[in-house]
Amino acid sequence: MSAVLSVDEMYSIEKNILNKNQNGNFPPDVFNRFNNQAQYDYMSSLLGDIRKYSLGRPIPPSAWGMTARIRESLTPFIYAPVTIPVNATTGNALLPSDYEMWDAAYWGSNMDRVKFIQQGRLYSHLNSRINPIARNPVFMSIYNNLTVYPKNIGTINLSYIRTPAEIVWAYKLDINGRAVYDPINSVDPEWQRMDCMQIMARALRMMGVNLSAAQVSQYAESIKTTGQ
Repeated sequence: MSAVLSVDEMYSIEKNILNKNQNGNFPPDVFNRFNNQAQYDYMSSLLGDIRKYSLGRPIPPSAWGMTARIRESLTPFIYAPVTIPVNATTGNALLPSDYEMWDAAYWGSNMDRVKFIQQGRLYSHLNSRINPIARNPVFMSIYNNLTVYPKNIGTINLSYIRTPAEIVWAYKLDINGRAVYDPINSVDPEWQRMDCMQIMARALRMMGVNLSAAQVSQYAESIKTTGQ
């Protein structure tokens, strides 16, 4: 199979698995609902699933920025940095509507880094004589905004991870009332093939079939070679 999967391939694989597991009918709307929930859950796990935090271990087993593999999975959702104005009174920079998590922030013609800090560190940065805030800007992540210091910085350039597009297996009904794939109105997943396997495994578990991503991949290869 190719490095990416079409939504029709995903639907065919899951339908085949559900049929083999005797899970009955598989309406397209069920596929769309569960696979979109699964892709958002998968992205959450890559960004740093809060369900996997534990006392004494502040970083979960899977967290954005920790490994090249995780970054590779999320690369389809990182665009070139966008310029965002900073309110000179509040220091707030309004986040894009498809924002999930920041990747990096820059300022000025030399694209110098704007450093991320937690709220508890703000005082020391604002009052530092070694690294004056005017030349060493920082930002904090606040609900629906980034707050940037110094507030009069003007603009920042933000690289961020965006929300994946909704996966859609669109269809039309034939004369017998059966759903027929509509490639024009369908939306393919933006993920790479290996990530699609993770998403499908999650979706299938929601539907009562407990398979790992590797087992889903085996089913996919079987469909490719045998057509079953």
